[in-house]
Amino acid sequence: MKKKFAFFDFDRTLINRDSIFILWQRTLLDHPQARREFFRHFFPHLRRSLKAPNPSLAFKNQVLSLLNYYEEEDLRAFILEELLPTHAFKEGVEEVHRLKEAGYHLVLASASVEDYLVYVKEALPFDQVLGTRTRAGQVLEKNNRKEEKVRRIQDYLDQEGLEIDYEASRAYSDDYVADGPMLGLVKNRFIINRKLAPKGCHILHWSL
Repeated sequence: MKKKFAFFDFDRTLINRDSIFILWQRTLLDHPQARREFFRHFFPHLRRSLKAPNPSLAFKNQVLSLLNYYEEEDLRAFILEELLPTHAFKEGVEEVHRLKEAGYHLVLASASVEDYLVYVKEALPFDQVLGTRTRAGQVLEKNNRKEEKVRRIQDYLDQEGLEIDYEASRAYSDDYVADGPMLGLVKNRFIINRKLAPKGCHILHWSL
């Protein structure tokens, strides 16, 4: 079935900062053991990450170790009580609700961790949330960005028997480099809070 879709990135698209680093800062403040581990091990781990075959993934795995300090209900509260109320762009939230009312199928597709990203659906009317999958504080598959994000979207479409109406669909991101493949799935492409955008993209300015 062909449907009109709206695809949204999350960090710096719907919220004003990188969500994992907001959680990281909170962890260092709330968990003394995390602070001790950070100052004792982080920089040696960082040096090893830079020497790894995939430095960005190795670094992300080091950061994601903070997830071990949280239960599911903690992560739910982080999204619903802290992240969205404090960091969500007002116009972005309004756009999500407007598109849902207009009959769009809404997909949140982000490199952010699916462990907490899934709770966005309790506050915003997304039909599906696709984030980076983890297990025991490590990336389970690939980081959900660039071509991997498109692969995950296509897997979802295949599972649901859906097809993108290219002409009627739209996508939102703050970063064309990271999300160019996702933006290419639709005709109507929007770049958030940038001074310049590639040809074929429209710039939107959203605020808290």
